[in-house]
Formats: sequence, C-alpha cells, structure tokens
Amino acid sequence: MDGYVGGERIVKIAYSGGQVVRCAPRGPAHERACPAIGETRTAPPPLSDAAVKAPVSVKVRRASGERVLTVRFQARVAVNNARAAYWISVHVPGASGKCGYTTGGPVSHDVRAGEEVGTSQRVSDACRGRFLVSVTYTRTDASDAFPSPGGDPGMRALPVGERSVSIP
Repeated sequence: MDGYVGGERIVKIAYSGGQVVRCAPRGPAHERACPAIGETRTAPPPLSDAAVKAPVSVKVRRASGERVLTVRFQARVAVNNARAAYWISVHVPGASGKCGYTTGGPVSHDVRAGEEVGTSQRVSDACRGRFLVSVTYTRTDASDAFPSPGGDPGMRALPVGERSVSIP
C-alpha cells in the first residue's frame, strides 16, 4: 500500500468490526503510512524479567593480536521487527587507550524464540582483567523509535543474563 488512493493521502482506515486505524505520515522516523491490509497493530504483551532470562556463555580465543570473545545465549523471546532487539555489551577492563571501555550493540537479525544466538566482539590482546558481558532484551511500543538499552520513554529493557571472564 502506498498510502494514496486516487491522488488523496489515506489518513485513516475504518474496518467493518468498528476498529479505526489512523495513519502516520511517511518519513524516516515512521514505519509505513498505513498498516498492511489485514494487519492489526496492537501493543505487545507485557514481559517479565523471568520471561527473557537465559544463561550466557563466553569463550575467548586469540586471533591476530586480538582476543575474540564469542558470546552465546538462547533467546527466549522472538525478535521479528525493529521494535525489539537483543543487545550485547562487553565491558573491557583497563585504563590505557586500547582498554577501559564498553563495546557491543544489537543482534542485527531476526531471532526465533528458542534460537541459540551467537556473536563475537574483538578486543585488544593488551587488555587484561575481568571482562563483564551482559545481554539485554529491549522493546519499545513507540512506532518511531529504535529499541536501545538507554532507557528512553516507552522503552523496556529486561536483563537476559551476564557472564564475567578473567583474562590474566
């Protein structure tokens, strides 16, 4: 649906069951102008912390002067649209220019419930100490927001799990 009929912009859709959907204008901050025929936009069901909890594993290996931390967990909740994401963050210990920071980001693909998710983070071989890895499930009910663990209004961030690994 392109959001126009006979040259006029569609502003709402009234279904025979009485439901009315108001259509947002197109733009980079919005999804599409109107929902697809047959699609009903509803708020996702509430989730508890327990609904997303899962063990997190971390394996460390060396590769070309770097350490590669491979993080794995089993997704309890599916991610199949841009309103939800699993975020991986790795706190790299230290205070030098190559260490002492947090890195990571969202899992950049759809995830099925029950799927084992794996991602890798590369860090300098010079970094030593206790690395803290955390996985968070984030979801927003806003149609014009990308889920991030930053705590924006309408954002829900639920801890999936944490794991620490020491590198001497």
